[in-house]
Amino acid sequence: MRNFGLLLLSLLIVGACQTQPPPAPVRPSGTVLAKLDEFEVTESDLQQLVEEIEAKTPKVIQTFQQKKELLEQLINVQLLYEVALEQGFDESFRFKSKLVDSFIESLEEKEAARIDEYMIDRHYRENRDKYDEISARHILLRVTPQTTREERLEMIRRLEGWREIARNAPERFQELARQYSQDATARGGGELGFFVRATMVAPFARAAFALKEIGDVSEVVQTEFGYHIIQLSGDRRGLEFHEDAIRRELTRRTKSQRLNQILSDARQGREIRIFEKEILELLELPEEMRQDPELVLPEDFDERRSSHED
Repeated sequence: MRNFGLLLLSLLIVGACQTQPPPAPVRPSGTVLAKLDEFEVTESDLQQLVEEIEAKTPKVIQTFQQKKELLEQLINVQLLYEVALEQGFDESFRFKSKLVDSFIESLEEKEAARIDEYMIDRHYRENRDKYDEISARHILLRVTPQTTREERLEMIRRLEGWREIARNAPERFQELARQYSQDATARGGGELGFFVRATMVAPFARAAFALKEIGDVSEVVQTEFGYHIIQLSGDRRGLEFHEDAIRRELTRRTKSQRLNQILSDARQGREIRIFEKEILELLELPEEMRQDPELVLPEDFDERRSSHED
């Protein structure tokens, strides 16, 4: 099962955002594409789901692999439906997908309740660089392979002079950046906005994150782009800035793990079949894709088909 967590969550989100959720399939007549024991997923079931997804997202569901994965998800929804009933969820729900949504929401609430302050603090300490962010301004003087040593020394001298001005009058940094910086941020006073350490090239990130107080200015820093001085303009370092985001991330992760475990357990001893031949027969595919259905449709497939029909 590939990327089940994300695929199932995407499927359930599509269902949850509807004004009226789709009714449970009424076992219409049509080609059977998959089975869970005696429970059948038909061409009509798949087409209904494809239409819902394509109506609400830019996705176009046309390949063999896409349709096979959606059949897997329809099987998973049926498994979760059965698990929810076993756990006492009210089967009077008019819509199967609504009951499954309720089950997922209940699971999320349980997982969220398990996330305590120790877990959040530990996750933050282990992943500090992914969360801590600062905002900064810079002044950049660009270099090229043709820039001479004398020109480089002159750039450094000028930047050191501007650094001294900004250290004594931090509010002047933006004025200097607008006047002298050689990149697109100059018009905004050199402002780069908030970023995490990994966003920037290593020498720039080291110098920027070494700054402690708002208004502090770095020594001259050399990167692949040229020479910079950097001023700290904002600081969101510390657990207090990220606690809510970490709680959401831990909840999402543990819910996904729990869902995968529930489905793994629910699949034990069940006969699950996906009928690949029947899926292929639904698709208007060129011959090469019938031999290898995971190939991507040729870009000119529609033109070739139209030409053939003419």
